[in-house]
Amino acid sequence: MRIDKTKFFTVCAKSNLTFLDVVKKAGVSRNVIVSINKGKNINSKTLGLLAGVLKTEPRELLQKEEA
Repeated sequence: MRIDKTKFFTVCAKSNLTFLDVVKKAGVSRNVIVSINKGKNINSKTLGLLAGVLKTEPRELLQKEEA
């Protein structure tokens, strides 16, 4: 699963949090920031933790899959 960087930044901004704030509060590695920026896959647990901090549904952060 890949997080849509633009969506993630938008939700962070609405929550008045930085990327780093969210990562720290979620208790995940800073490498998650690199993965998101590079469009790499993340696991479902990490997605859930990030979405929990941002008080949003995980699917709201995901890139749309191309058919």
